Amino acid sequence: MDIKGTCISSTTDEHGPIYVYETRTSRIL
Repeated sequence: MDIKGTCISSTTDEHGPIYVYETRTSRIL
């Protein structure tokens, strides 16, 4: 799975790291 965009934020919860990407078309949370 290839996510194209810029990583604008990252954090960690009990399940592991979460990366927030912002692309031209949508935001993947």
